[in-house]
Amino acid sequence: MNHKVNFRRVIDKDISKIQNLFKITFKKNITKKYYFWQYKNKKNFNSFVAYKDKKVVGHIGFVNKKILFNKNLFLCIYRHTTMIHPDYRKLGIYKNLMLYSYNILKNEKYLFILGWPNEINLLASKKQKNFNFIKKISTFTLEKKTGKKINKIFLKKNFNSINKLDKKTFSKFSIIDINNGWSIYKDYEYIKHRYIKNPDSKNYFYYSDSSNGENILIIFRYFNQKKTYINIVEIFSLYKNNTNFFINKFLNYKYVIQVWEYKTYKYLIDNKFKLIKPNFNISYYPLNFKNLKSNKKIMNKYLFSMGDIDVF
Repeated sequence: MNHKVNFRRVIDKDISKIQNLFKITFKKNITKKYYFWQYKNKKNFNSFVAYKDKKVVGHIGFVNKKILFNKNLFLCIYRHTTMIHPDYRKLGIYKNLMLYSYNILKNEKYLFILGWPNEINLLASKKQKNFNFIKKISTFTLEKKTGKKINKIFLKKNFNSINKLDKKTFSKFSIIDINNGWSIYKDYEYIKHRYIKNPDSKNYFYYSDSSNGENILIIFRYFNQKKTYINIVEIFSLYKNNTNFFINKFLNYKYVIQVWEYKTYKYLIDNKFKLIKPNFNISYYPLNFKNLKSNKKIMNKYLFSMGDIDVF
């Protein structure tokens, strides 16, 4: 490791430099409000930086999650927003920043780190001692190219703003069905932080139906690029086939509906969703597993949804 590179947990005065590195790396902006929402805990940031030549040249962020694992609740942490300045790559900075973060988080009693490396990051990650690959993620899209353009007036008329989803309503639909696997424990506090307090909450809506006895709650994000996208981020239901009621709401509109690999694989294909090549990989780093061999088997049974991933 270059002795001129220093590593530390993020402090407030780092934020503007992190924003600059984010712009250089991803060609878009990250607001201070979003950064605080994502990475600031009550006492400190769950993010770490590498300093060299008086500037931030590397960054890794982590987000706390409660998980239901072996029928018990544990704390794990998800790795996000990994970036190294282009002028300082191939110097071992990412590897050492990850190791520095790993050692601190292990002492903070997290069970494991979950990561979402892209193909480039995956090559570097595989060289790390504690790296474990789980699987690739598939995306499904259903595109309708004719019809009216979706706007906020239509959304507000047919769906509810996420800010109106209260605890009592959510309790009707919150179902734990892990099928011998594990998943993020999505109680109302999770929903409240992830969507209701999200700096972009104005673009999140929900659809719910309990009239047919097969309760379903769908949370989705709406945004426009060249096309209008409806990202389904959460599905709470034991009966995935009644997703049709949600899709039919868009009958007269053009859209691209996206949903990531879930327990609905066959249903999505049967309903003409197009399978897109995997563009994310799921991996983990064990921190405080007591029985590493048996827990590795359980890790491969991760049941996830689009809302688990920080791509928004």
